[in-house]
Amino acid sequence: ETSGKASDCAAAGAVAGRFLGECRTREASLDSSVVGKAVHEHAASQAAVTENPFTNRTFYVNPSYAASLDNSIITATGQIRATLQEMKDVPSAYWLDRKAKILGNGTRTMEGILADSA
Repeated sequence: ETSGKASDCAAAGAVAGRFLGECRTREASLDSSVVGKAVHEHAASQAAVTENPFTNRTFYVNPSYAASLDNSIITATGQIRATLQEMKDVPSAYWLDRKAKILGNGTRTMEGILADSA
């Protein structure tokens, strides 16, 4: 497992090095080995964390998402219906794919979701 983490770190360092290499300018340059070392050190420090920060936390279930599942539950049968009913209580991410979803009231906007979850 340790060698897997080391190879992951090496791969991340290589990607970061390529990215930085492409972004270099005449005024400033970075040594990719420094970036690779920083990525490796960060991964090593994260490996030492054993406690799950999400344990015993309450997560927000968006009522708009639950309502959209209701529309599918009406027509579903059997195991699919049972699964959809269970999904109504599962927290989910809210995808911000348009600026219009950021501001506004109600649980179909980020601002509304934050207000509702407070």
